[in-house]
Amino acid sequence: DLLPGSSFLTELNNRPNPENVNMLIIAGISSPWDEHAIQRGLDNVRQRFSTDRQREFNTLGTYLIAMTRGLGDGLVTVASSGLEGIPYRTVTGTHLSMIRNITLENQRVPPAIPIILETLQSVEVKGE
Repeated sequence: DLLPGSSFLTELNNRPNPENVNMLIIAGISSPWDEHAIQRGLDNVRQRFSTDRQREFNTLGTYLIAMTRGLGDGLVTVASSGLEGIPYRTVTGTHLSMIRNITLENQRVPPAIPIILETLQSVEVKGE
């Protein structure tokens, strides 16, 4: 039922969004590299090659960025996480690690949590 294009998801996504409900999609990207890191790495290497080879690095960068976004959070791709008209943000993390710590010993703040809290606080302020 959760495969892209399934009748369940098609029906679910065709329903109107609830009125007066602020919505935000937070998508995870599990790749260790973000778009800027890929570009910086390629820029450092690109300078050592001829103009023809530099164009190949531009193509490689495009593929690496697409692949990073395609991985998404390891379960959901960034492309399939969007819904028309709903804002979204991306964070570094897997499907689980973007909202929780995997071990009890880990004290980091999962990257989606500040965004969730910020969003909830802005809704509360608007509703006052």
